[in-house]
Amino acid sequence: MVRRKKGFWLLAVLVCLCFLGGCQRAQKEDVKKDGEFFIYYLNSEENKLIPETYEAKETGRIALAEELLQAMDDSPKDLSLRKIKPEEVFVSDIEDMNKNGQLTVNYSSSYKKMKTVQEVLYRAAVVKTLTQIEGVEFVQFYVEGQPLTDRNEKVIGFMSEDMFIDNTGKETNYYQNVSMVLYFADRSGTKLKETHVTKVYDGTVAMEQLVIQQLLAGVNSINGLQAGYYDTIPEGTALIKTTTKDGICYVDFNSAFLNKRKGLSDKAAVYSVVNSLVELPSVSKVQFTIDGLSVEKYGDGLVFNDFFERDLDIVE
Repeated sequence: MVRRKKGFWLLAVLVCLCFLGGCQRAQKEDVKKDGEFFIYYLNSEENKLIPETYEAKETGRIALAEELLQAMDDSPKDLSLRKIKPEEVFVSDIEDMNKNGQLTVNYSSSYKKMKTVQEVLYRAAVVKTLTQIEGVEFVQFYVEGQPLTDRNEKVIGFMSEDMFIDNTGKETNYYQNVSMVLYFADRSGTKLKETHVTKVYDGTVAMEQLVIQQLLAGVNSINGLQAGYYDTIPEGTALIKTTTKDGICYVDFNSAFLNKRKGLSDKAAVYSVVNSLVELPSVSKVQFTIDGLSVEKYGDGLVFNDFFERDLDIVE
């Protein structure tokens, strides 16, 4: 049985950025005076953007864009805020695309090392900053001369301020839609069936945790799911912790996970979790513990204290 290993989950990064209290929108007509722009920084929790005013010296589009991006490297006036761009990420050059209101910003390869939430917030901050420049309507990102792509290798392309929805206010909430591939049991209890589930995600928990939370919530929590899917995680199971390192996701459940559901095979119960997690690009193997301890056997005798890799033979 040959299938693509990954790529079914979609990280759709059309971000809803909401401002919550006393600051005007960072649009050209709202700038208080000529030469003043908003520069965006992170709050202390690193999940919201907060703008500070900046008075620019340059006037040409490219020179001004370079100055504003450089200003993002400066420390904010408010000591509770943090710079959003990592020190190791560099802007290689900025290109004015035929004066059609389009700028292309080219980054060093280290751009790809940013974590998902940080990268999306940084991208939002850059687009909102540069589109304040008169005549700039769209911004495109390149990395080492190649268009920036999402996790499914789809080119993100030109981004406009309209991609980011503003309300009145000063803080920025981060949201995104994510599509997960989840595996539930079939009617026989010996095979798994896959389904795609889209959730609104605020970036405050790891994707691994979000996947397991949805498995815990079960099939009844998924709108529009057709008949023939059955829960795999035992009632009363609680996720204690997930940690992913070097492609291995370590999952710690409470002891209720050992109380396998009636009519469900050992492999269906375990690989429902394993196969769902391995759909994530960050995960290639899974290891389980129960209340922080390694358990030798699961159910009727499945070896449980080893690393688990994806098993497609169990998928219907």
